[in-house]
Amino acid sequence: MNKRIVGLLKTNNNPSLHLLVYKLVEDKQDLLVQKAINRVLKETRIEEDGIVGYATISTLIKLDEDMFANELLELMFNKTPTKLSSKQTIMSYLGRYEGTSLHWNRGEHDITTPFGVYGKSFPNSKPIRYMQTLAVKYTGRKIKSRDLRQIGKVNKSMSRAERDRIKDLCWEFYRTVFMDKRIIPILDGKSNLSWFSCCVNGGKVRGAKVLQKAVNVNDDGVIGPATISKVKEDMKSKGTINDPILDAMLNFYKYLIRVRPKTFAIFKNGWFNRIKALR
Repeated sequence: MNKRIVGLLKTNNNPSLHLLVYKLVEDKQDLLVQKAINRVLKETRIEEDGIVGYATISTLIKLDEDMFANELLELMFNKTPTKLSSKQTIMSYLGRYEGTSLHWNRGEHDITTPFGVYGKSFPNSKPIRYMQTLAVKYTGRKIKSRDLRQIGKVNKSMSRAERDRIKDLCWEFYRTVFMDKRIIPILDGKSNLSWFSCCVNGGKVRGAKVLQKAVNVNDDGVIGPATISKVKEDMKSKGTINDPILDAMLNFYKYLIRVRPKTFAIFKNGWFNRIKALR
């Protein structure tokens, strides 16, 4: 990417977008960038010639950056599974470890949707709201307590279309809430899936700290230039950081079990098996 184009990209005052596009072009993913731009434009399309030049960047910096990033992520997860973990891989993983039925775990404070969106943490998320809509439809009321009979009736009554709908809503939720568009293009597929699992299971801040511990930078829970730079450096030298990510998350699980055994020991086998499966 020549200096003139880099200079133009920097004028949008978004270092994250600059880094993302630069990384993609560096990895010869010019066509991916152009396809994402055209998915946002819909009408006045640019030429998809596989060369991100001045005209492409001029168009890009005029777009809504969130819309562009979302379209880019969608393309990346569905069109480049050899580089990244695909949508199917991620949802299959979540189905295996989070379940494909509505449930209310013992010791928790709210429902969890199929594929693992927890109502206590995300009460206003679309997956949770949709499941409560289905609860009203099939039982006449929302789920407000650990009523296993009511939950079972909802699971039994859901149609195939409704099951597909909750899966799509969960994917969109995870894609927008937990997938960092700056980090995803840098990691390999296994590291992406492992880090995604850490974020889903421990939250975004814990996920950031896990990534920072994996690359030995200050674990302040905020992914910034220093973290991104070190991730790129380690990926270039090692090819993957899957094991360091999993080691950091395993240490966190052990810490939770040690300091609050009555609360967290029940999850030990599930947590440890998940780490083992991601190796």
